[in-house]
Amino acid sequence: MESWDSDSVFVKSLGQDIRHVMPVFLFYGNHTEKILKARDEILEIYLPRDNRHENLTEYYPTKDPTVPMAPRLDEIAGDLEMMSFLPEAVKFVIFNNPGELFAPKRRGRSRANKPRGEPGGPSPGEKIAAWVRGSLPATGHKLILLAVEDESTGREVDEKSPIYRAVQEIGYLKRFRTVHTFKIEDALIARDITPLILNIRELWGSGGGDLKVYHCVLRCLRFLMQSNLDREPSISGNVAMRELIQPRNRQFCLKLAHERVRDKYRLPVYRTLHLIEAYHSLLEAYQAMRPGQDALFVPDARELMESLLVRLLRSAPPVR
Repeated sequence: MESWDSDSVFVKSLGQDIRHVMPVFLFYGNHTEKILKARDEILEIYLPRDNRHENLTEYYPTKDPTVPMAPRLDEIAGDLEMMSFLPEAVKFVIFNNPGELFAPKRRGRSRANKPRGEPGGPSPGEKIAAWVRGSLPATGHKLILLAVEDESTGREVDEKSPIYRAVQEIGYLKRFRTVHTFKIEDALIARDITPLILNIRELWGSGGGDLKVYHCVLRCLRFLMQSNLDREPSISGNVAMRELIQPRNRQFCLKLAHERVRDKYRLPVYRTLHLIEAYHSLLEAYQAMRPGQDALFVPDARELMESLLVRLLRSAPPVR
């Protein structure tokens, strides 16, 4: 499997002889924008826009989020085995969300519902993989598989599937993933250290990711403190404390948040004292993220962020 490592999706200057031997591409993940950008860059490399009307065929779902590829395999194979009307022009087939590429849902779907072939024969995924390895390279044309994952519904690409392994062997594949800040929020509310740290580190490295993490944690701490407001009389009677926890800024007002967000904070998760300590420690992390020009020593901002959150998650739980 060839790979391109660059800040952009691809390096277009890669040798033509290397690009020519790649018959299949797989772009997948939950970052739809980058998946489509990868598709467009491949088309720009191989297929001029003027040739796409004749040499480009695309399959995509209509009602369901995925579409089976195996029933259309004969049609796809026949299309790519035909000579192009344009001399030396490469033909392309783009298949969006092939059902055989995704893992069966863990809930609500038994093994009996898993796609299978004829009794004693190969599965639909194995048939597609055999064609990808065998007949597709001989055509001289290209196949692009696009698979958009949706974690909210459990739709994820099965990296052990026959199709995935076939692409891994003779083509190019790349996953484009973005970490949503709600994962950090959910892990903080669940007091689950491992996913919290992993998602922070993955998001931190992206452009502006440190600020996204900071604002997510800041918002979550404010909401957690606001949810404790009515449960602790010592807080509700303190005007200065109420001003800190219940700001005038609507961005951090739990009462104005979406109903689903308010439901997350329904139960007490942390003691208010520990939340306030973490809230004040955020200032140190922010100063390390954006240090002044006269700063003599700048600690690692991500380590400060992680350490304050680990201390919070390991703090004593509130009495319910």
